[in-house]
Amino acid sequence: MSQPSSESATTGCSALIRPADNGFRVLAALAADKHGRGNRLIGLHLTMVLIMACLVQAMLLRDRHCWWRGAERMDLPRIA
Repeated sequence: MSQPSSESATTGCSALIRPADNGFRVLAALAADKHGRGNRLIGLHLTMVLIMACLVQAMLLRDRHCWWRGAERMDLPRIA
């Protein structure tokens, strides 16, 4: 039997995690850590920053979608 190479194992894993996601993952981990250790003020602040970052990404996706389709102002998809 042949052993799988370490290169194929690492490339498969790294292909699943995009570099843009790392900031969100770190922020979510920090917020969960602060909440878990009882520091609610910092934990809630980090959670609000994470929510704000998600809303910014949603606005960017909406703008990209509208630019790509050439949609008119009334044709804009609703976020919520």
